[in-house]
This record gives sequence, C-alpha cells and structure tokens, in this order.
Amino acid sequence: MTSATVAGKMTAEAFCDWVQQPDNRNRWFELVRGEVIELPAPLKPHGIVCMNVGRLLSNALRRFEERVLALMAECGHEQTRRSHVNLTRHLDLEGTRITELARRAAMTNAAMTELIDQCEELGLVERIADPADKRVRVVRFTPAGEQWLNDFGRAVVQAQREMAAEVGQKELGVVLAALAAYADTGEATVR
Repeated sequence: MTSATVAGKMTAEAFCDWVQQPDNRNRWFELVRGEVIELPAPLKPHGIVCMNVGRLLSNALRRFEERVLALMAECGHEQTRRSHVNLTRHLDLEGTRITELARRAAMTNAAMTELIDQCEELGLVERIADPADKRVRVVRFTPAGEQWLNDFGRAVVQAQREMAAEVGQKELGVVLAALAAYADTGEATVR
C-alpha cells in the first residue's frame, strides 16, 4: 500500500496524478469508490469528445434556448427568461392546473407559482377558476401570451434551422428521431 491508496483504494488526488502519466494519456478512466476502471474510448465525431451525454444534452439545450431568447428579444420580448419557458412549455392551450404544471416541470408548487406570478406580471398568462372545480385555479395564456407563443414558435423554428445549417439536416434528423425514441414521446418527424 502506498500513500496514494487508503485501505487498498486509490485516492482522488492520486488518481488525478496517475491519469496524467504518459502511459495513461489518450485512455479513459473513472475512479469509482477507489477502484480505477478503464472506459472504452469515447466517440469523437468532428473532433468533439464527450462521455457525459447528460452534460452534452444540457449544454446543447442551454445554447439552443439562449438563441431562441435572443430571437425573442429581437421581436420585442426582451423580458423573457429561460425560467419562463419552463412554464410555457408545459402549459396547454386550454389551460393547465398549477399542480399539473409543477409536476410536468419537476418543480414544487411554490416555485411554479413564482414563475406564474412573473409571467402574469408580463401579461403572458392569467389564472382562472377551473370549470370542473371552482376551488382550483387554472393557468392559461392571455391574448398577449398567445401572441408571445406565436413569436416563440417562430423563434424555435429559426433556431432549429440555424442548428440544422451548422450540424447538417440529416444529422439533426437522426438526433431528433433518436431522442424522441429514447424519451418515448413520438414527437420527432424526420423529413
């Protein structure tokens, strides 16, 4: 046992030094509970290396949404934030109960209510009594919110066109079909 191990397990500090040794470069390892595991080499399309698909998807979503928000600002909706999109993407056109919005967005009711308050101040949504149960509130788009939604739809289409131009229409179609299959949503159509 060396100073790089504790009870026969490699420490994180030792692991960081060990993977930098010449014999270990261009190889992929992971330290799991003190055990070193060699991983298969990642796919390197277009010279990009990524082993964490969750991080890659998150970064792609952030970039896409930032472009959509920039396009929204260009057509007069500069107050729109990414968090507002988290409400509107889950809001049905006929209206949705707050508890259902929170469930769909994986948020607490209190956090969703705060988003609703913000979007209500912007004039995008309103709360009305649920026709099926007057004690329950339903959130729906206002006429201004419906116009915002139309502008948002156009911004999404434009951002998607730009993405297709950058990565290739065929490649984007493959990604969309694969993600739809993985998510089991049936949303993607490949043209």
